[in-house]
Amino acid sequence: MQIKVRLGAVNKCYFGLEKQFSSKMLSHKVKCQIYRTLIRPVLTHGSETWAMGKQGEKLLQSLDRKVIQKIFGPVHENGCWRRRKISEIHMLYDEYDVGKFIKFGRLRWVGHVMRIMESDPANKVFCTKPVCNGERRGERPKLRW
Repeated sequence: MQIKVRLGAVNKCYFGLEKQFSSKMLSHKVKCQIYRTLIRPVLTHGSETWAMGKQGEKLLQSLDRKVIQKIFGPVHENGCWRRRKISEIHMLYDEYDVGKFIKFGRLRWVGHVMRIMESDPANKVFCTKPVCNGERRGERPKLRW
């Protein structure tokens, strides 16, 4: 649910900035900076606490690629235009994709929670084991780690 809310918010940001992303006046470096400062934080806001599966990660990565493809634009080869391949985009945009960015954010957040004082209620919630009368059924995968 949180992922769909984030995707809607990012689409609003993206379409508000679409003229800047397709502009010939701005360099790729400036466009990437706009993406990192205006779109990626909206996309990953609160992602440290999401229960994200493979499908959610694919949705986020496809939106991430859509924006980066718009930033770098098409390629003119042999008299015709084509979209850049994902491998070309990864070579041009030398940063982590959104999935890795979220995983690093989760690790940073866990480190922050681990440094909280023992008397803090947040640490008590983090360190206590919930009392469980049963186990999770075998056919359902864990959503949280």
